[in-house]
Amino acid sequence: MQIEKLLLVDFRSCAHVTLEPGPGINVLVGGNAQGKSTLLEAVYLLATSRSPRAGKDVELIRWGQEFATASVEVLREDRGEVGVEVSLSRTDRRVMRVNGVRRSRVADVVGQLNAVLFTAADLDIIRGEPSLRRRFLNLEISQVSPQYCHALLQYRRILEQRNRLLKSLRDHGGSAETLDAWSEQLVAVGARMMERRLAFTMDLGRHAQRIYREIAGSGEELNIHYLPSLPIEAGGDIASAFRSRLEEVRQEELARGITLVGPHRDDLGFQVKGVDVRVFGSQGQQRSVALSTKLAEVELMRERVGEAPVLLLDDAGAELDERRRERLFDTVRECCQTLVTCTDEAMLPAQIVRNAQRYRVEEGRVARGDDLMTHDDRVGQHR
Repeated sequence: MQIEKLLLVDFRSCAHVTLEPGPGINVLVGGNAQGKSTLLEAVYLLATSRSPRAGKDVELIRWGQEFATASVEVLREDRGEVGVEVSLSRTDRRVMRVNGVRRSRVADVVGQLNAVLFTAADLDIIRGEPSLRRRFLNLEISQVSPQYCHALLQYRRILEQRNRLLKSLRDHGGSAETLDAWSEQLVAVGARMMERRLAFTMDLGRHAQRIYREIAGSGEELNIHYLPSLPIEAGGDIASAFRSRLEEVRQEELARGITLVGPHRDDLGFQVKGVDVRVFGSQGQQRSVALSTKLAEVELMRERVGEAPVLLLDDAGAELDERRRERLFDTVRECCQTLVTCTDEAMLPAQIVRNAQRYRVEEGRVARGDDLMTHDDRVGQHR
């Protein structure tokens, strides 16, 4: 899988930017707030329909403009060229297209381009709230499974209706018979999601163990565990376990007016040498675990989809020592098309920089190598 062309029009600070990355490692160099992360953000938005930074679409539209567009041309091994586009407006809902055809369902767009993004904020997957780890699961599984994406949207609608009913019963009383119907729908969809999450986590952990050893360069063992809100086992009857647990907490749910069991309460656990990294891990360990998890996603997507995704590393080596940076880039060197941002090429292994396609990003513009003049260069020309 390879991005052949990325086009941004009035997207954040980019008035009109075209990037045509090469098949291997592509290094995007520039100062802070120049637009490097915006390029990766746009790719991830086109892959997942979600921005890793913006809460609302209007945040992605350049100041003073009414509309913004991001589009990508992707070469897929199994289906040739695929075009994905998102159009954003300050007043209307976004419009997404695949090969020029408007798509109303998110599940029809997600997965056309597969991408794995690592940013400094991804440390929060390890040390942050459970909601961040659930979001991680949802985004990554949706890329390789349109069925999961559809189930996720369906589950959210059912959960909203069930919570509304529980709140009404708590506040106003009434018959709880209708609750059984919503519970059955919750079980039917939620059990499928939990089954997918369990399988995904087991496969992710298998790859992450190996990659962590390569990056950390030690005998430390990384284990990733799926922590559902009810006891389940691989191959077990998840639906029955879910239904039974709902019955056990029924009175508490009616008293509190909220659904207490289900995928919306799941979590992930990360352990190194049997110790919870979130609580007891050093920042170096946490960053290595986060990187290993992201690189494991690449391997897992390759298995599930049949070709490697695009890897997006946003200043990934900034907090790693030289040895760990070397191991990281040794891992990704032949892995897949990779876009790497940095403020200084000296932060990257010299061999990587020599063999990479290099771009300079400045004031929302992109140029190959050192072709883009700096502000001081332009001032000097006019003196």
